[in-house]
Amino acid sequence: WQSEGSIKEYFFQHNIIALDGIDTRSLTKKLRTCGSMPGVIACGTSHTDQELIEKAQRAKLSSDLVSEVSTKIPYFYNRTGSKKIAVVDLGVKKNILNSLAALDCQVMVYPYKVKAEEILASGCHGVLFSNGPGDPKNLPQLVETAKQILGKLPVMGIGLGHQIICLSLGADTYKLKFGHRGGNQPVKDLASGKITITSQNHSYAVLEESLINTGLYVSHRNLNDNTVEGVSSKAFPLISVQYHPETAVGFNNNGDEIFTKFLALVSARNAY
Repeated sequence: WQSEGSIKEYFFQHNIIALDGIDTRSLTKKLRTCGSMPGVIACGTSHTDQELIEKAQRAKLSSDLVSEVSTKIPYFYNRTGSKKIAVVDLGVKKNILNSLAALDCQVMVYPYKVKAEEILASGCHGVLFSNGPGDPKNLPQLVETAKQILGKLPVMGIGLGHQIICLSLGADTYKLKFGHRGGNQPVKDLASGKITITSQNHSYAVLEESLINTGLYVSHRNLNDNTVEGVSSKAFPLISVQYHPETAVGFNNNGDEIFTKFLALVSARNAY
């Protein structure tokens, strides 16, 4: 009774695509059997079903999605703090930056095409490669940047940034049959045995078999499909997770622990 318009009017006003009159259960069963696939949403009768199927088959996602969401110029998100953290923006969520600022970090955000030399010359104490969209193998320049930074500064990766770090050390990634979506993905910390319900939104993952001879080991595992959710290293000061350790409404069960562990690596490195 408090509404100011219909849901249809709201969708039109905000340019939101909606579907009705379809069997969503049948669609769900199809996707569960066949995995994620391209699709077309169409209205009217201007195209035949076969034409729409062919259109979906020809569809290609942009290979440069990160360029659409990364900052164009470096900027300070937080100018004060005892630790200087450089964030490589691949589509960073604001609450990642908030989490660092809340833990007494000076936060400088860089475009995804930043050179390793610029970060190393900035005087930062640690580097975070952020979350972002798309296939990590479309970012070879960024993989090389991570390779040049590893071993020189403590590094943290989240989401796409996690995959970039793994690729830089010789691991491989692959596309999941079913991407991880939503806020109910159970992840186990293998060191502590602690299980956390995490927020995730990704189509790619690190191939566990490829971690052999990289110096990386699995630190976190998804309890739904047993995929890699985090890695660490005995050779380099790094912590890297596939899931989002931050949430929009505050930390999840171990979100603050992940950032705190990273900053402990920063403090230990800075003490020498």
